[in-house]
Amino acid sequence: MDNTNNWVNKYLRWLTDNLTETNLADGLSEISTPFVDRFGDGITVYVKKDKNSSALTLSDDFALVNNTISIGENPSLQKINALQVFLSPYGVTVTKDGELQMSAHEDDYPVNLHLFIQALVSANDMFAPRYKQGSKANIFMALCQCHGQKEKPISMN
Repeated sequence: MDNTNNWVNKYLRWLTDNLTETNLADGLSEISTPFVDRFGDGITVYVKKDKNSSALTLSDDFALVNNTISIGENPSLQKINALQVFLSPYGVTVTKDGELQMSAHEDDYPVNLHLFIQALVSANDMFAPRYKQGSKANIFMALCQCHGQKEKPISMN
């Protein structure tokens, strides 16, 4: 007698039904996921395949930084540095302009995509504004204050 409820299969079916891939151009693909950012929008990952090897680059195409700017908060150098430290265990790097990226290989793509999405979800939580006793604060401000540093705005151009 089978006592399983097929939870894994049900989840995988839902996940498969809610993932889409769109081939854009020159080895670039857009992966739309059912996972959401702080605004409730689906998280999108861009995958660029190197033409001469099986190397891949996963990217958020600046979505995290652009979303942060859209709510009126320019990411400071301290925030970008704190984000880099936070994301490094996932294997994700932050470019000087604020793009989240991960280098991958075709053979390891499934695990890397999972880690990248997990990092994006976590990073979205970090950049989400927090409200405490009527004043706006977030985890980055707390991190900067713990290090005794004032935030210094950086240009996203």
